[in-house]
Amino acid sequence: MIHPDIAGARTLIFDMDGTLIGSGKIALHALRKGLSRFYESQGTSAPDISDEDLVSGIGAPSDVFYRSLLDDAYLDKWKEFRDIIIEEEKSQLATERITFPGTINTLNTLSKRGYKMAMVSNCSTQYLQEVLDTQKLREYFDIATCIGDRDGATKTELVAEVVAKLGGKAAVIGDREYDVEAGKANGLPVVGALYGYGSREELIGTATWVEDVRHLIFLFNPARELAARIAAEINKYRHLDKPFVVALETMHEALSFPLSQHIFAELADINVPAAYFRLEDYRSKSLAKLDATEWFKRSYPWDSVNTLLTQRDQGQINMQLVRSDSETKPLRSRAGGVVLMEGPGLSGEWIQNSFDYHVRLNSKPATISRILRSMQSIERHKQLTGAGTVPVDLVDPTEALHEWKTSARQDALTAIVGQTESTPDMTIDGDQLEKGLIIS
Repeated sequence: MIHPDIAGARTLIFDMDGTLIGSGKIALHALRKGLSRFYESQGTSAPDISDEDLVSGIGAPSDVFYRSLLDDAYLDKWKEFRDIIIEEEKSQLATERITFPGTINTLNTLSKRGYKMAMVSNCSTQYLQEVLDTQKLREYFDIATCIGDRDGATKTELVAEVVAKLGGKAAVIGDREYDVEAGKANGLPVVGALYGYGSREELIGTATWVEDVRHLIFLFNPARELAARIAAEINKYRHLDKPFVVALETMHEALSFPLSQHIFAELADINVPAAYFRLEDYRSKSLAKLDATEWFKRSYPWDSVNTLLTQRDQGQINMQLVRSDSETKPLRSRAGGVVLMEGPGLSGEWIQNSFDYHVRLNSKPATISRILRSMQSIERHKQLTGAGTVPVDLVDPTEALHEWKTSARQDALTAIVGQTESTPDMTIDGDQLEKGLIIS
């Protein structure tokens, strides 16, 4: 279930250390070596500090962090100490990848989905820029800033500035109490990064948390948000005296299948019993080439669809369906239950009864433009050569038949949608959803 506090978030504000990168190893090495160098420059020996204490302050504001490692006599020289540490870290960053596993793919996925992203850190400007460049992170962020960019700046202020610039509902993702404070001060939900440097106690008060950066792909998913909205609508209108049949109409199987699974999962989360009927699993795959509309009428199990809707009206669905692979599958649903039907042509004249809820994905298969270009090339080849047949090496017959079916199905659906008087309860821009973009 989509967490209500982060639903609709379109701007994601990330912390850096402990959220996107694991700098502990190189930080420990740099701090240990940097302490020795700094105290040697002061004509004395470095204090004995444990490894745990050395890295415990990662994520704190720079002045607080570096001062915490120096004796009182040297507190006013914390910037000199910081510059030594940055110099040590810089040499390691140039050769080591310190992003958490999956960070780049996560950022790339969220970026493609249309999220605006920012990075706000408590580090120094030099360190921020070095990490952005060496770890290949810069391209994913609309804004990357830190408290070192302006004297006296706080993470809370920087988060407020990011929200003002990027707009939209925002969420903060971080691993320390400073991230929680910055989010709450700006009225934003916070996602705690449990895999980072902060303790669970520091992250009390977050909207939710993740145990791996890759989990953010699941948490911030417009398709899941869309599915949650559809599931809520279904739950709002479903009958308690008979099954409730939902049509998810689309030609784009690669698009509709993930969405149907999200809807199925969201229904389970709100304790709505659901069954699933995917027309493609029961389509005849041995028909000869026909007129597109006739092919639709004879390829798909419309008799089973109509039987299901008839049984729905009688208060209970209990059917045995034969799949394309000849395997028999039961389909059952009682009063109050939901049957989610996915497939093309669900607004065609062959549907004798109406669905209880109808969702349409207006989409064109991604391969269609390529298919049409391919077919046009074949026709041009025929015209230029005068050949009555197409050479086998130009197009595989099996592939050509598959492409014809895909194109014919698209043409038929276009005709059906254009002629039918039925109006879906919800229409979705499938091409936009296919690209992973946010659906408004």
